[in-house]
Amino acid sequence: MKKLFIDADIIIDLLLERHPFHESANELFTRIENGKYEGHTSTIVVANLHYLIEKAESKNVADKGILKLLKLLFIIPIQKDDFINSLNSSFNDFEDGAQYYASLRSNMDFIITRNIKDYRHSKIKVLNPHEFIRSYDS
Repeated sequence: MKKLFIDADIIIDLLLERHPFHESANELFTRIENGKYEGHTSTIVVANLHYLIEKAESKNVADKGILKLLKLLFIIPIQKDDFINSLNSSFNDFEDGAQYYASLRSNMDFIITRNIKDYRHSKIKVLNPHEFIRSYDS
């Protein structure tokens, strides 16, 4: 089974129903929920998402969204070496770098994000949900 690291932007698209990205995020999560793919995200994403959703909506909406997320996805811890590797890498965004190294360490097959350019040096295939479904969902 393919292991997918799902970046925060995709989860926000799903939970806040952001147009025009919600449809492809929903398609991806439907496949994860049906057991076609194994979905993963990081500890950082979970914490950041709760904060962002609470600011955009309410604590109640954030709590419900995170509970839904925790039922669907495995959570990858960010370890000390992931942070060190990010600091010593060519990643412009520290958080993306840490998540990349955690994904690499956790043997992810794909990183699913809309911020593909942030992972331009990735050894892991990086796609947005629409590209992933179109290319790998057979």
